[in-house]
Amino acid sequence: MPIGSYFMSVNLLFGGNATYAGGFAAFIANVVLIGYVIVAFNDDKSEREADEAELKKSR
Repeated sequence: MPIGSYFMSVNLLFGGNATYAGGFAAFIANVVLIGYVIVAFNDDKSEREADEAELKKSR
């Protein structure tokens, strides 16, 4: 996604300015990374809740 955003934005948004397009691609890379971290935390949370429910059920 970041590479695609660079090539799309270099001519369409920034008129050939590679510096701005590179900054935009770095921003998109950070957005993707933050999204991955949020999904990972939510997945871990659901696993913990399932483990706690199973532990309560076995008691």
